[in-house]
Amino acid sequence: MKEYQRKALLERVDRDSVSVGARVPETVELGDEGGTEEFALNEYVFEVRAGDVDDEDVKEKKKLLRRRRLALLDEIREGDLTYEEGESVVERVAGIDRALNILQSAGGSIEAEARAKEMTDEKRWMDFVKKVTGSDGEDSRL
Repeated sequence: MKEYQRKALLERVDRDSVSVGARVPETVELGDEGGTEEFALNEYVFEVRAGDVDDEDVKEKKKLLRRRRLALLDEIREGDLTYEEGESVVERVAGIDRALNILQSAGGSIEAEARAKEMTDEKRWMDFVKKVTGSDGEDSRL
């Protein structure tokens, strides 16, 4: 894969809208120091929405999902992939992002949801300011 293609894939992952319309994967490889295993993510998200999972378990799974997401991003950054393989990895990241969004909002308190929304709004605002001022590494002047 060419470097500009790699950069385009990473930029796509960083968009706030990447998880919009993405499907939660049926399974995802999760693990820690002890190894990895296939985890039924779609079923788990359904159980969390139904309120059948305790908050501590949800926190642990979110942590493992974030680690998996970072590992997939490293695969795009440093892996010897074709562009098509990179697109597949981006789709998996988008599915994990979608699951994380659902898990974040499900089972959380109203205060936690408000804080998460505020943080998202702040990030979106900072991205806008960076683009307008040209400090995002690109020449954003019109």
